[in-house]
Amino acid sequence: SISNWKGLIFVSIASFIFAFTTMASAPILSVFVQHIVGRGHEHIALLAGLAFTSTGIAQMLASSVLGRYIDKLGPQFILWTSFIYVGCLTIPQAFTDSIIVLCIIRFLLGFGLGGLLPGINTYIASITPKHLAGQIFAYNQSTLFFGYFMGAVGGSAIVSQWGFSTMFIVTGMIIALTGVFLKVTLGRTSTASH
Repeated sequence: SISNWKGLIFVSIASFIFAFTTMASAPILSVFVQHIVGRGHEHIALLAGLAFTSTGIAQMLASSVLGRYIDKLGPQFILWTSFIYVGCLTIPQAFTDSIIVLCIIRFLLGFGLGGLLPGINTYIASITPKHLAGQIFAYNQSTLFFGYFMGAVGGSAIVSQWGFSTMFIVTGMIIALTGVFLKVTLGRTSTASH
């Protein structure tokens, strides 16, 4: 049986929040770039692509490095610090009026995002018996997919009702608070389970 059900539930909630908040900006990023540079700009799609891929490039660069730190420091530490870091870098996007600044922020954001999925997967693996691993990872994957779906819908709904700034501020605060929540809860559950 799983020794730490609470930790598993908390990380599943964190997986949903990660997916929700990550996907919240994806459908509206090109519209946000258009909002920054103006409707008349002829390279909006290219600029939106640069803003989007800058995050992915940083994730690719950071994942292997953060993977080593996960092995040294444990997944809990990387999880909560990455969530807080990502939350703190999501909020400034609400106030940028420069495509260059947006790309820089999103590039820096990618370094934190690069630690989240490896941290989540490593934590789940550390508390899941081998005979349940496939089932538990499948449940968590379903949670991620549900978060991606809800994030795309939710982010678009927030923007249509309250604007871009509100979406970035709200999602940033949710991510950062998730990091604080994980610091408190995973510390307790990991100690309690040993």
